[in-house]
Amino acid sequence: MIFLKDRVEYSFRPGSIKKELIRIASVAAEGDARVGLEILRRAGKKAEDKGLKEVTIEEIKQAIKKAKKTKVAFFTSKLNEHQKVIYEILGRKKNALGHAL
Repeated sequence: MIFLKDRVEYSFRPGSIKKELIRIASVAAEGDARVGLEILRRAGKKAEDKGLKEVTIEEIKQAIKKAKKTKVAFFTSKLNEHQKVIYEILGRKKNALGHAL
């Protein structure tokens, strides 16, 4: 959290993102500073594109989804072919169990 807060001070205009939203990004990043920074970067960009003066929870939510997909894509790109097959099988198994519940 402290690392992200420090980066926000240098990257965002004062008052453009609330501490609570930084905390949400930090928790969603699960200790991965790169993911936390990516969440905040995406949320800030989205708010800027919308012409907002302040990042809202909606931009954070959208950024969390995209950052997590990026993390999974990065992780899976490092797997060899056998590992990718196992990962896909486990993903299908997880989805099948989720739908059965």
